[in-house]
Amino acid sequence: MDTGSGTIKITFGVDHVTTDSFPLFFQDNKPQEGMYAFCQIKDSGHGVSPENLQQIFEPFYTTRFVGRGLGLALTVGTMRTHRGAITIESIPDKGSTVKILLPSIVSSQKEILPVSGTRSETVQLSGDILLADDEPIILLAVKMMLEQLGFTVHTAVNGQEAVGRVRRRDIRFCAVVLDILMPEMDGIEAMKVIRKIDPTIPVMLISGYSKDELPFQEIRENQPDAFLTKPVERADMQSTLEMLLK
Repeated sequence: MDTGSGTIKITFGVDHVTTDSFPLFFQDNKPQEGMYAFCQIKDSGHGVSPENLQQIFEPFYTTRFVGRGLGLALTVGTMRTHRGAITIESIPDKGSTVKILLPSIVSSQKEILPVSGTRSETVQLSGDILLADDEPIILLAVKMMLEQLGFTVHTAVNGQEAVGRVRRRDIRFCAVVLDILMPEMDGIEAMKVIRKIDPTIPVMLISGYSKDELPFQEIRENQPDAFLTKPVERADMQSTLEMLLK
C-alpha cells in the first residue's frame, strides 16, 4: 500500500482446484487435481503489470529499490515441497489477489493391500477413541489427526483422568491412545489399570522416547498393543489403528 491507505482481506477455506490453474513454476512438480486448503490475501494496492506478473517467481527479479528478489523464489521451493502452489491475479491500479494452496487432508477410509497386491477387506476407522497427553499442543494435534481419520475423540490430560473416563463405562471406547510421561499417573500405569477394567480395549502408547528405551521387553504386562514414537505421523497412526481394529 504505497499510498498508506487501502484494504487487505484475508480469507481461509477449502476448494476444488484444477492443476491447469497452477503457474508454470509449479507444473513440473506434477500437482494433483483435488481439494486444497487455501489462504487468500486480497489487497486494493497498485497491482502488478502483466509483464512483471510473469516474472515474479524468478530468483533475483525485483521491481523494488530495496530487496534481492529472493522472497517469492524461496516461497516457491517451500510450496513445492508441500505439494502446493501459489496463484496470483493482479490488475494495475486496482490490486492483487494471492492464494496459497495446500493439499487438503480429508477424512477417509483406507483399504489395506496385502503383499500380493490384491484387495483385502476395507477397514473402517470410526467410533469413540480416548486420547491422553499432558502437552496441550500435542493433545490438540493428535486429536485433530484422529478426527480426520474418522474417530470421535475424547481427551484427558493425565493417566488418572484417562482411567476415570474408562471406569465410568458411559462410552464404549474402541481404543485408547496414551502418552507415557504424564503427571499423576503415567501411560504405562494407566494402561495396566485400564486393562483390569476392560481387557478388550486395545491400548496404544506414544512417546518421545524410542521403544528400546522403555521397559516393554522386561515385563509382559507393560507391553502395549501398539507403540508409536513422537512426532506421530498421520500415515503411521492410520495403519496402526487399522491393524488394531481389524
